Amino acid sequence: MRFVAIDLETACASWDSICQVGIALYENGREVESFCTLVNPECAFDQMNIGVHGITEDAVIDAPLFRAVVGEIETYLRDEIVVSHGNFDRTALGGAYLKIGRALPDCVWIDNVDLAKWAWPDKPRPGGYRLATLAEGLGIAFDHHDALEDARTAGLVAVAALAAVPTTIKQAAQVYGRSIGGTQAKAPTASFGRRTPMPDRKVALKDFAGGEGPLAGHRVVFTGELSIERGAAAKLANGLGAECANSISRKVTMLVIGGSEPGAAKSSKQVKIEQMIAEGSTIQILSEAAFMALCSQGDAQGPN
Repeated sequence: MRFVAIDLETACASWDSICQVGIALYENGREVESFCTLVNPECAFDQMNIGVHGITEDAVIDAPLFRAVVGEIETYLRDEIVVSHGNFDRTALGGAYLKIGRALPDCVWIDNVDLAKWAWPDKPRPGGYRLATLAEGLGIAFDHHDALEDARTAGLVAVAALAAVPTTIKQAAQVYGRSIGGTQAKAPTASFGRRTPMPDRKVALKDFAGGEGPLAGHRVVFTGELSIERGAAAKLANGLGAECANSISRKVTMLVIGGSEPGAAKSSKQVKIEQMIAEGSTIQILSEAAFMALCSQGDAQGPN
C-alpha cells in the first residue's frame, strides 16, 4: 500500500502564494520518506496567515521560488495516489502551477476528509473531521500548521481510516480519487473519475461537489458588492468545478469578497468565516479580483 500525503501553507489569500511544502511518502502504513521546504511566494504576507502558521516574509527571504522546487515535488507526486486533508492543498498547488505556466504531474488525488467520513460516518460535532480533531481522537501528537507535520498526520489519519473501513488505498481511489495533471484532468479515467460507493458502505453523495477544474470539490460563497451579478459569478465558479452556496456552513471552503474598501466594515459572512478559520477550519478567502484572475487562468489553460 503506497501513497503520498501533502500539505501546503500559504502567505495570503492568493491561492498560489505557497510559502511551505510538506510531503510524506507512505508504504505499507509507515512513513518511508519525506520532503519539506520553505518557499518564497514573491508576495506580501497577510497577518491572518502568519497567525496560523507563524511563517513570515523574513523567514522566506532566502528560500527558493516555487519554480525552483517544483521538479523535486513532482518526483513525489507523479503517477502516485496523493492524499491531502481537504481541497485547499490541491487548489493551491494547481494555482502555483498555473502561475509558472506548467502542467500538474499526472496523479490521483484523494481528499482525506472523504476517507474519514467513510471510516467514521457518525463522528459527532464539535470538531468533526478537522485534522486536529481526528489526530486527537487517534492519539496522534503533532505541530499543527507546519506543512510536514500536517502531511505526516494526514497520512497517519488516512492509514487509520483505511484500516477502519477496511479497504486499500487503491480501492479508496476508485471511490474518491480525482485524476489530475496533463490531459487526465480534462478527461478523467473511468475508474478514478467515478463517485460510486463501495459495496456494503453507504456514501452520502450529496456531500461531494461534482465537476472538474481547479475548484473541483470546493463550495464557494460570495459576499459584498460584486462587480457582476452573483448568478454570473456562481456560473464562473461552476465552470471551474465548484459548488456554490448562499449561506455559510461547515462545508464552505472558499469565500469570495466583493467591493471591499480599505477600512470598510466586514460582512457577517466574512466575520463568521474568519471565526471558523481561527477555530481550525481550512477556508480560503479571495478578493473578487483574485477570483476573476483564477477564472481567467482556468479558461485559458483548462482544468487542472
